[in-house]
Amino acid sequence: MTEKKIHNLKAAVFFEILRTKEEGTLTMSFDCQKNKAVPKMPDSSAYFSSQPNFYNFATVVGTDKLQKQNVHCYYWNESQLSKGSNEITGAIYHRLYNTDIENFSTLRLIADGFGGQNKNNTLITMLMKWFFSINKHIQSVKIIFPIVGHSFIPPDRVFAQIET
Repeated sequence: MTEKKIHNLKAAVFFEILRTKEEGTLTMSFDCQKNKAVPKMPDSSAYFSSQPNFYNFATVVGTDKLQKQNVHCYYWNESQLSKGSNEITGAIYHRLYNTDIENFSTLRLIADGFGGQNKNNTLITMLMKWFFSINKHIQSVKIIFPIVGHSFIPPDRVFAQIET
């Protein structure tokens, strides 16, 4: 019972951090949806065939409810690009470049701690390039990687809506 209580307390703390609105802080969360095989086929038919994977990467700007204005999805398939750190970082760079940050001094990024896509040198290097060459208003960048099992972040809600 104690482990479950600790688990729930950690989850509550993370979601409180996620919901907290700090003056001058822009929150952006991002995540990749699990690979989707296209076209969707019954298991027996798909077992012997090679179905191409379809990728969906979502960013959610802000901590408000999901709306068309604050949700941005990037779609591609495996014949176009892979799903590695370069593709993910490129999408984040595109979103940062096209987001109005004039009224903010802090950027808070929230993502799961998947090393191949989010927790790597490629992301840090891109953020440094953006911070020192493109950015004119942000003074600090915070990156939050929640504890495994507590990462039901806003993009996951986007994916849940897509899958229903």
